[in-house]
Amino acid sequence: QRIHMDKRSPLIGQLHTNFRNQAIQSLQNEQQNDLHFSLGFTMSHKLYKEYRARLLDVVTEFEQRFLEDDPEEFFCLNIDFFVG
Repeated sequence: QRIHMDKRSPLIGQLHTNFRNQAIQSLQNEQQNDLHFSLGFTMSHKLYKEYRARLLDVVTEFEQRFLEDDPEEFFCLNIDFFVG
């Protein structure tokens, strides 16, 4: 199962905020298997477009796999990739 909201929903910003708040709480109570990663860097717009497409492909593959899986527990994945 999954929680999915259309990107045009007026509530989408709150959904993203809620999941990111859960990530912050997880940082404060980090478990051994938690994965948190942050990186600031410079790159070309060309490379940005390439890796944005690759990330979307990985997310699509990931979603297909977990929809076929037998769920045991709720997990949260947040990805932010933007020009800062």
